[in-house]
Amino acid sequence: MLDNGCAGLGLGLDSAQVGAILEHLATKRLLLAHFPTQATGEVASLDQVPVESNYACYDFLDLWSSPGLIQYAAQDKFLDIAQAYIGCTPTLYSINAFWSLPNRSPHKASQVFHRDWDDYRSVAFFTQLTPVDVPEDGAHYYVETSHDVHRFERTLRERGVDAENMKVLSSLDERVIAPIAMKLFKDTAHRFDGPAGQSFCTDGYGLHRAEVPQTRPRLLMWIRFGNFFNDTMYTMKPGRSDPEVAARLIEQIPKTPRHQYVFRHLIRTLQSMAVTR
Repeated sequence: MLDNGCAGLGLGLDSAQVGAILEHLATKRLLLAHFPTQATGEVASLDQVPVESNYACYDFLDLWSSPGLIQYAAQDKFLDIAQAYIGCTPTLYSINAFWSLPNRSPHKASQVFHRDWDDYRSVAFFTQLTPVDVPEDGAHYYVETSHDVHRFERTLRERGVDAENMKVLSSLDERVIAPIAMKLFKDTAHRFDGPAGQSFCTDGYGLHRAEVPQTRPRLLMWIRFGNFFNDTMYTMKPGRSDPEVAARLIEQIPKTPRHQYVFRHLIRTLQSMAVTR
């Protein structure tokens, strides 16, 4: 399924499911960051996000407690795809959702072409929680085959890219990747958009970027699986603790051996705050 590094998955959540998640999150405070541990502050609503902030997100526990979210992340479809792609039983290492705010300059790391190096091999499942009807709503772009070094080199040779630029495009430094990749792939990168609830998956090592929304804020959720938990880059530690919520979320994770292994880090995080019964 991920032969080219990315794949559309169709409608993952229906309008009622998306609506329930949005209604739940509407009551939660927003952290000023792309990822909770990077937050520089918090606000009560989107219209309070300062103009210098490209992103806003939620405390982990606020997000995870959204109706049906844990069950969605634990569905066999995701686990089967991740296991087939990674080549072993996967490990869940991140569940996050973030708003991209409109009419900002592109974020220098994530809204230009770049590579993620979360793990030796990983797959991220994305679900749009707001519609992306046109690219200007905040479409996601992925350069097909760029996740595979040898195939990508062939692609670049076929396009007549010289050796020096080929070397740059294999770099992990978005400062040098971005301008060349934008020039080469602006019009040919695979675009992901569609209604709220639409989902897709990618190998994050491939070149990708998000369009800065121009029309309205965009809310995108990711669920990431890999070989292990890379705690130098990710965490599952919520900023607040709620034992009753934690206990309820633990019960929502299926009790199969596979699910208990895949979600073990999340389970341990929740157990550390859950009420002892």
